[in-house]
Amino acid sequence: MKRNDLDEAACKAKRGAVLLVTVAVIGAVAFIFLMFCLTELFINLFTGGWFSWVFPCVATAMAILALLALAIVMGGSYER
Repeated sequence: MKRNDLDEAACKAKRGAVLLVTVAVIGAVAFIFLMFCLTELFINLFTGGWFSWVFPCVATAMAILALLALAIVMGGSYER
């Protein structure tokens, strides 16, 4: 393989990795949000209240911020 072909392959691999990570992060946030929506639905089912988007949105934001804080504290490295 030529050097140019290796650079092009590396660029495609990076692009694919970025796409995969982006889809995984969006999927994880959507999953967390849906779990909080399900929690809100069950709470309202038993209490007879109306479904509100406030709790799922706030809870999702707090969960994402907590995960970001943990990532910052860990320093992005799993080396011991």
